[in-house]
Amino acid sequence: MGLGVQEFNIEIQSIDWKSLAPHQTRGDLLVAGPSLDLMEVGHAIANDQASKVKEWLNANLLFRPQGDQIKSWELIEEEIFNFVIVKPFVIVQLKSKN
Repeated sequence: MGLGVQEFNIEIQSIDWKSLAPHQTRGDLLVAGPSLDLMEVGHAIANDQASKVKEWLNANLLFRPQGDQIKSWELIEEEIFNFVIVKPFVIVQLKSKN
């Protein structure tokens, strides 16, 4: 039965910025900060847990990327992000350097 969340087929994958840029342009890209669990964020959005998502947004733990951050990512060709897709959003998180 689990945690009472609806089960979705959410899979974490890796990606580079170039592949994410079109999603940013459309406004569909969200960045999860390093203190969040990417799978938990995906499930919260998929299950319409608005209060939890709003809490993360207000605490700037979940955010839309901005100017200088985007410019720095444009210079990196490696797959530095993990991501999940919960339509219409693509939620990304910088890979851990560990």
